[in-house]
Amino acid sequence: MSSRALHSFVVGLAAASISSAALAGALPDLGTPAGPSPITPGTGLQASAWWGSFASNIAAAETFSQSRSADATWISSVNYNTTSASTNILNWIGATDAATFTGVPGASSNATGRAVYIFTGFINLTSPGIWYFGVSSDDGFRLRINGSEVAQFNGDRGTALTLSGPWNALAAGLYSVELLYWANEAGDSAVVFSAGQGSPTAVSPVGRSSLYSVIPAPTAGALLGLGGLVATRRRR
Repeated sequence: MSSRALHSFVVGLAAASISSAALAGALPDLGTPAGPSPITPGTGLQASAWWGSFASNIAAAETFSQSRSADATWISSVNYNTTSASTNILNWIGATDAATFTGVPGASSNATGRAVYIFTGFINLTSPGIWYFGVSSDDGFRLRINGSEVAQFNGDRGTALTLSGPWNALAAGLYSVELLYWANEAGDSAVVFSAGQGSPTAVSPVGRSSLYSVIPAPTAGALLGLGGLVATRRRR
């Protein structure tokens, strides 16, 4: 490569980098992470459910969830699709999630439809930059990341995917999640939480290992490493 060609390549690369940084800076950002990226994998978000709702919009679903304590709770993958076996909540959420299920008497035999669900916790965004989020649902939903509403569908529908616009994560780490979702027809329910970095085409269902119901405590190894770092700094 000639010196002129090399110079053009370096200039072009720098311009692309500046352009990308300028784009990220112009986008809405997700704020400060609630914690660093954990070493240990997650097990899912905290799910709460209220049976018997006929909500058909966000306000009605939220009001219904505030009317009493949840009928059931569990640790959730938030990856539930409609199947012919979905008329029972334990069938719908699958064996791994069902093992953590607790509920009022009779709740485990409730149909998945005509209910409000709220999923809360944290998602591990592994690197800073532009992220997109999505929810595939039947019926409606509202998704908040770190307190910002990033996507919603305010009505009833058959299973369909709604994507957010681009959001800038300023740093890697744990960002809070609140997903309000409702189903308005028995046995016909679906909700899948997705995310992807860089492009809408990168969005795919979030694995449970990236989802946390609470911020995990630092591991013993991490604490030892921190102690060593402090000692090294003191010696300097």
